Amino acid sequence: LTPREREKLRDPVGRGAKQLALVAAQTAEAARVEADAAEKAVRAKMCSSSALVRLTLGKDYDDVTRSATGAEAFRISLQRCVATELKIHEQLVTVVHLARGSIIADVKLLTDPTGRDDRDAAALSRALREVVGNPLSTLSQKFAATRAQLVNMSHELDSLVGATGGGHGSGSGH
Repeated sequence: LTPREREKLRDPVGRGAKQLALVAAQTAEAARVEADAAEKAVRAKMCSSSALVRLTLGKDYDDVTRSATGAEAFRISLQRCVATELKIHEQLVTVVHLARGSIIADVKLLTDPTGRDDRDAAALSRALREVVGNPLSTLSQKFAATRAQLVNMSHELDSLVGATGGGHGSGSGH
């Protein structure tokens, strides 16, 4: 017998056990990494951040709010326009409040709870200010948007039951 064959005969179980232990360690590490990623995703879905941005629109408040249906149609149209300009889902945009002064619209922007869009609330607010600053944007042309001012930012813990990221009912202080 060769020295190698003698070695195999002496410790066939020990070598297999070492290989098995190595595979087990690699599997445990992979499971830990996967569990960490899953926990991070759950936390991201449970905690969203938002920005409240005040838009100044060069429209007549009385014309827009003359009827309840007109005011609601204006809110929906503004919400869709902001979502389209920011390339986010409409449910992540809420027109919280309309007031006089031309039209002052407080718009709440929520971060994407799915993680597909990784921008935080501050980045969404900056992006909206850039859109308003672009005279060729739909927001500027259709709504005569002239100013976007960050009012506040917050972090909210969504409930585990029914957390949709829609942000409705989380309160805005208005």
